[in-house]
Amino acid sequence: MKIRFRAFLVSGALLLAAAPVLSACDQYDDSDSRSFDVKDKVTGVTVDSAGGDIDVVAGDGDGVQVTENLKYKSGKRPSTEHFVRDGNLHLKVATSCGSSLGSANCTVNYRVEVPRGVAVSLHSGGGTVNLDGVSGGVDASSGGGEVKAENLAAGRLTASSGGGAINASWSKAPDDVDVNAKGGNVTLHVPDSGYQVSASTTLGSKKVEVKTDSSSERHIKARTFAGDVKVLVAG
Repeated sequence: MKIRFRAFLVSGALLLAAAPVLSACDQYDDSDSRSFDVKDKVTGVTVDSAGGDIDVVAGDGDGVQVTENLKYKSGKRPSTEHFVRDGNLHLKVATSCGSSLGSANCTVNYRVEVPRGVAVSLHSGGGTVNLDGVSGGVDASSGGGEVKAENLAAGRLTASSGGGAINASWSKAPDDVDVNAKGGNVTLHVPDSGYQVSASTTLGSKKVEVKTDSSSERHIKARTFAGDVKVLVAG
């Protein structure tokens, strides 16, 4: 880690402050990427990125396109695996990159384009999980990063984060939503249909704007420990 010195002028006096500034360029020496198409018939996708980011977008085609972006320290290039089993595509980092902040040897970020209707299960140890336009069922978790989803048509979303926020919006009313941000904010934007809503937080505030209906077959459960919870009308 490089130490960068920054100078500040305060009331005519020049103060020199040593501030450690850690960036991706400082942490990793090398990077590369590869892309490939999966021709097998796929009904589900499972991604385990260890600590990297995961981006999943809905495409118009029938196949799955994958891009792996690798960053690593010299001599520590991570290995990855992918295979299809029982119609489910598995993508994973096969190398332990380490988990200590600022001392990880490597990271792998995934971008996956999936056909509409394909279910996804996404897990990151600390990166951000992003979804756009996905219409199959969604399981998403990050140990410390955010979970962000937009333009969802998925009937089911299960999401959790160890410390980051969870933000999701739907273009079609969902049937079953269960999210737990633990230490971050939860913000959900759903079409204004009737829902059974359970919203809770220990230390933050909560706001439920959508129509609630105790007899509805659509369920929303949103909770966090230290953040705010909002269930709002999409639009």
